Amino acid sequence: MIRVKNSLCAFFNSYLFPAFIAITVFICHTLSLEAIAIIALSGSIALCSVLCKDLKCVIAPVLMFAFSFSYKAFLDGWFSRVTFKVLAICALTLIAGAVIAHIFIFKKQAKLRQVLGSKIFIGILILCSAFLLNGFFSFGSYQPINIIFAICLVASLGLIYLITFVGLEERKGTMEYLIFVLYVASLLLVAQMLVLLLRDATLNENGSIIKESLIVGWGVWNNIGGMLCMLLPVHFYYACVKKRGYFFYLSAIITYGMIALTLSRSSLLFASIISVICVTVICFKGQNVRINRIITVCLIGVAFLGFIVLFDKISALLGSYLAQGFGDNGRIELYKHGIENFLSHPIFGGGFGSCMEDNFGHGIEPNRYHNTIIELLATCGLVGFGAYVFHRYQTIRLIWSKKSDISVVFLGIVVLALLLSSLLDNHFFNIYPTMYYAIILCVIEKHQNEQK
Repeated sequence: MIRVKNSLCAFFNSYLFPAFIAITVFICHTLSLEAIAIIALSGSIALCSVLCKDLKCVIAPVLMFAFSFSYKAFLDGWFSRVTFKVLAICALTLIAGAVIAHIFIFKKQAKLRQVLGSKIFIGILILCSAFLLNGFFSFGSYQPINIIFAICLVASLGLIYLITFVGLEERKGTMEYLIFVLYVASLLLVAQMLVLLLRDATLNENGSIIKESLIVGWGVWNNIGGMLCMLLPVHFYYACVKKRGYFFYLSAIITYGMIALTLSRSSLLFASIISVICVTVICFKGQNVRINRIITVCLIGVAFLGFIVLFDKISALLGSYLAQGFGDNGRIELYKHGIENFLSHPIFGGGFGSCMEDNFGHGIEPNRYHNTIIELLATCGLVGFGAYVFHRYQTIRLIWSKKSDISVVFLGIVVLALLLSSLLDNHFFNIYPTMYYAIILCVIEKHQNEQK
């Protein structure tokens, strides 16, 4: 029995496990086998929790769980059936029980108190409190979604950070392991995007992609583009530090191309900004400076010539960009409503359920303002905005204190990508990107503590 336990722990803590999780999620998503994914992933999280002292092994299944849900299951109405509800309740109960058992099995109760000494947990706690207070005093227009969505945000940010802080051991290699998980997750999304384009997407008569056909069960084109934009920097990190970094430079180019094919203008805009930042870093830092400079110069030349020669084909394929141009797609009206909402409820905001219809459609999530600042002001008022500013101060201080560490720099750029893309979209309030955000911040802090 001890030998079996040791073998399982060795597998769970290996770099093979994230790859196994990604393959499982890809197969289940492609074939619409969500029930198998829920059982497999929740079971693996529970096993990791009760068998392994270091909870780094649960990072992969937690971060890739959402990507197992397909659009076919959504269209079939599976998510509203009793089968899904029973599976979801059982999975959440199993995971919660396993995490609680982990704390007692490995005697980590003391870490629950140590979290108060974290460099950023107080800021997270204050921000989560502000979420819970959204719409306070607006009793005449208060809606149930206010507290429901607030609890979801608190779970994805505060609870995930707390569990990660308590569960992770401060040991060498956790940072590299997280970056590998993020890289594998980005490859998973690229693979899902390929299937989407080859099997499910529809085209106009001129050959351009119909953007509204780019839907997966866990999100639409903006969500796919936003997640790929957020994960793009890890490709450049490997291009910077790995012996054969040019392979990862190539995967970065492929990922950028996939972002362009999502037809999400905001994702492409911020992916371009992030790419420029990353390319600048890898051309002056790391062990592949010379080859990265050569590749960059060649790419600029090839891209310029290719754009001229293939302009007609490119414009036909990506016709959605040309058709939309610089149109705001209703965002300006949303922003005006958000400002008016804030002025009417300046202290605690109008609540998460007070946003006007944004014509994007959301499952259980409320309509949102497609801008982090306006979302906070309109729904949580000055209390929420002030809490966010304090939290942002703590996170900047955390990352800036290790600006000489190249791995921290690139994870900081991952966070930056999320924050920038959330200025024109809802990514910070989309639950699963916030889980990435919480785990990344916790690992950065654990990395600093381990080095001390």
